[in-house]
Amino acid sequence: MENSYQAYVVSHTHWDREWFKPFQGFRKHLVDVMDELMDVLESDPSYRCFTLDGQTAPLEDYLQIRPEQRERLVSHIRSGEIEIGPWFVSPDEFLVSGESLVRNLLLGFRQARAYGVEPMKVGHVPDCFGHVSQLPQILAGFGIGNATLFRGLASSLTRHEFQWNAPDGTSILGVLMESEWAYSSLWYALRDFCEGALPYDRAEVVRRIAALRDKHAARANTNLLLFMDGVDHSPVWRDLGRALRDANADLPGFTIQQSRLGDYLAELSRALAGRELQQRTGELRQTSREGMNRLFMGTMTSHVRLKQANAACEKLLALLCEPFSVAAALLGKPYPTGYLNLAWHYLLLNHPHDSICGCSIDQVHRDMRYRFDQARMIGEIQLQERLEYLAARIRYTDAENLEGAPEGQVGYVLFNPDTHPSPRVVRLSLLLENGFMPEHLLLQMPDGRPVPCQVLERQAEGGLYKEHHAVPIYRGGTRVDLVASLPEPIPPLGYCTLIATQSPTRVDQPGSLFTGPQTLENEHLRVTIAPNGTLTLRHLTSGYQTEGLLAFADEGDVGDGWNYVPPRHGAVYSSVGLPASIRRLADGPLAAQVEIEQRMEVPAACLDGEHRTPETGVNTIRTRLTLVAGCPYLDVETTVENNTRDHALHVLFPTGLTEARVSAADTAFDVVEREIRLPDTSGWPEPAYSSWPRHSLVDISDGTRGLAILSEGLYQYDIQDDICRTLSLLLVRGFHNVVGRPGDPDAQSLGTHHFHYALYPHTGDWQAAHLPAVAQAFRLPPIVTRTRTVWRGVALPQPKRTLPPAQSFLSLAPAPLILSALKQAEDRDTFILRFYNPSDHAVEAEVRCFAPLREAYLTNLDEERLSPLALNEGVLRVPAGARKIVTVELVAG
Repeated sequence: MENSYQAYVVSHTHWDREWFKPFQGFRKHLVDVMDELMDVLESDPSYRCFTLDGQTAPLEDYLQIRPEQRERLVSHIRSGEIEIGPWFVSPDEFLVSGESLVRNLLLGFRQARAYGVEPMKVGHVPDCFGHVSQLPQILAGFGIGNATLFRGLASSLTRHEFQWNAPDGTSILGVLMESEWAYSSLWYALRDFCEGALPYDRAEVVRRIAALRDKHAARANTNLLLFMDGVDHSPVWRDLGRALRDANADLPGFTIQQSRLGDYLAELSRALAGRELQQRTGELRQTSREGMNRLFMGTMTSHVRLKQANAACEKLLALLCEPFSVAAALLGKPYPTGYLNLAWHYLLLNHPHDSICGCSIDQVHRDMRYRFDQARMIGEIQLQERLEYLAARIRYTDAENLEGAPEGQVGYVLFNPDTHPSPRVVRLSLLLENGFMPEHLLLQMPDGRPVPCQVLERQAEGGLYKEHHAVPIYRGGTRVDLVASLPEPIPPLGYCTLIATQSPTRVDQPGSLFTGPQTLENEHLRVTIAPNGTLTLRHLTSGYQTEGLLAFADEGDVGDGWNYVPPRHGAVYSSVGLPASIRRLADGPLAAQVEIEQRMEVPAACLDGEHRTPETGVNTIRTRLTLVAGCPYLDVETTVENNTRDHALHVLFPTGLTEARVSAADTAFDVVEREIRLPDTSGWPEPAYSSWPRHSLVDISDGTRGLAILSEGLYQYDIQDDICRTLSLLLVRGFHNVVGRPGDPDAQSLGTHHFHYALYPHTGDWQAAHLPAVAQAFRLPPIVTRTRTVWRGVALPQPKRTLPPAQSFLSLAPAPLILSALKQAEDRDTFILRFYNPSDHAVEAEVRCFAPLREAYLTNLDEERLSPLALNEGVLRVPAGARKIVTVELVAG
């Protein structure tokens, strides 16, 4: 070739912690790989370095088995021979929150520093199934100005080096590896030949390296080429030094050397300085045009219970436990650092792409359930302890001499986890002790103002309870789900107090939200239920109306954990032609509740890739609708008793918004708009999907009116380019092929499933309707804690009640801003506040804290201070640019 090229060979292993083997199976292989790696580094001077897949978790997995090798391993890390980080684990990006991506990097950075080095400053995401729009901004927040990847773009359409822009304008260097070879170009070109049974063939080795050089040079913007020497779980290649010496000797004008990935990126960045590169903006979700770079959209719905557990744990730790732990810490209770670090550790171990994506063997997903349970239990215990600590410090009136609820009354504290005020009419879950009759329940504010309430449901609850210095006792009562109309909203990320008493007679609240036999109506919505269980929904403000909502469709699935594949000859079964059982569960002035039951008889399984079986089974679907006075959305809870195999159950929402051109859905720190009309991908191995990832909202709007679906733990939606602009959610997916083999039963998702979502019609588009804030509020209903001043008839020691009856711990305004974290700083005894602006308009954030603040700093995501921020009478104001993630350090006074 005329040009002189220099190839950088990055020796590595792509480490799936668990996949077609369980964790312990792959850990055995990891120990062998690491032992051999250190032996080679110490015995072969030509073998210079090894990149550990951009992760640090394999190090702790190894050292748990080989603790005696710690000093030896650390020596190789500090010498630069083993390159580690920046991630703790290599995550999927669409199935975890933006905050989880940040915590993953925070842990990876700190583990690397604990070994005495800075982590590799490369955004190495080699095998993620597509990439979120804000990854450039996230990586830049940790001082990383590049990303190496191979999915989400076709290498035939994008050069090896490109500029990747986040929605806020942050730009990083993207390095797109070959679609044909993924993150393993040298391995596929050379090692599969050299490590076979044939003897080493110098001429063939040199020929293959030359061919690889020519292939890479055709896409490169410089003369610097990247050869990736490794594949999934691959050990070191002992003949690498020999192959490099032969190529350097036999290929004039060409040099090839072993390199760390970070060193290659540093050299590449210098070589590209000042050059114009191809531009790519936002999320990278181009389906596979060639090669191996599929997006595997089926992973969004595989093992849905795991997805729901993940969403619940992320919310519990980041949006409940940590913020209230900060509030308690500002009042003197130590922040539970050890507990929360351990909970996050368990949670993050479930975020590798082959784990959270649900495309592994059953044992992997059973192990995940254990880790989710540990994270959940730690979080729940710490949250309850902090809420009780706070509740014990709250006065029930402003009178200084009244520290608890009055005698004969029970005090409750209503905590609002959202950084915006709650609605006035709220759903609450109260535990009434034995002797309290729900029919006689009266609620009032501490100042005596009545709080109208309507009980929806009750259930006996009890168990053993233990005070710190006492023996366990049984405590029982009745758990009531009710709707209460408060005189004012609960303050942002704050609380108000409520007192419960018993009326001597039954309390009945007159009024109804039913305006017809099957019609519910409040100030915003009218909902009519058809005999087949579908809904007609009318938005009273705009006049927007759509019908046929809540139909269910069942289709066969002969795919696997990666792919949802309908059989070639399989009918779609619909609930539309079936009768539904409809019954009222509750009615009153504050809420109406209806249950719709449908029994769908569908094929029991699939025979092969062509047909579903003639044998049938019955899946029962029960949907509970709750319309609350003043609430702008219809609350929906669907329970599915799944008794059949090899199928997918969808719930459909024809929007009728024929002029809508895009869907909008939230992902990590962003809301992404996607064209409804798909591009022409005829002949591609993986055609474009009408299905897309989401977190908690998806919206279809024509600009003047829209319909949003709010939910939690349902990560996929589908939008059809039909006249109805039909939106759907895939609820349950069962399949029998697992990692290329049949037979793992858990993948069939049999049994009971629960789903919670809401239908929210609105005016304007998603930004005008502030949908991210609406979705956040939907996910963060008030939490109720009872205050106890007496135990077994004896007054308990009580702290001084210094907090007023209602207060905000921290508020964040204006409405577009969304809280991501409020936690203790990683390395200082201060607190970190993180929020983001998903809108297209810059705003000024206003932060108010109940505790005095002495200092505030703008930081990066690694929590390094960038600049001081001014405090004006305790109020912090900081610019929040369009689509910007903002991190602030708060120093209490």
